[in-house]
Amino acid sequence: MTRGLRDDLLLASDLDTRHRVCEVHRPEVHVAKVQLEIPSYDHGIGLVASWPDNYRLTVSVGADGKVSVVGDAAGLTGLAVQLLALAQPSVPAGAHEDLDDFLLVLDEGSAPLRLQRS
Repeated sequence: MTRGLRDDLLLASDLDTRHRVCEVHRPEVHVAKVQLEIPSYDHGIGLVASWPDNYRLTVSVGADGKVSVVGDAAGLTGLAVQLLALAQPSVPAGAHEDLDDFLLVLDEGSAPLRLQRS
């Protein structure tokens, strides 16, 4: 499935895989440093969605109620950008983005998903 052209998401392929210490999980973990451009919140129109070209992203809910988000690297990165956009200090509580298959944000047959700032 091909999505509309978006030139407002630039991913830097500059990955830095340095060896760092993480005291929460394990004494030593490898960390990849990724550089992303996050769209700014616009007080006139709200969140500005920014998705890469040609990505896959599916949301499903199992019989046990477990929500699964499955995507390729571009889809998961696009989702991360949307979450980071909501996390910006200028975004007010209640700001949200509804993701579904109707507007081709999610793959056909996906369950709808709302991302919302508290």
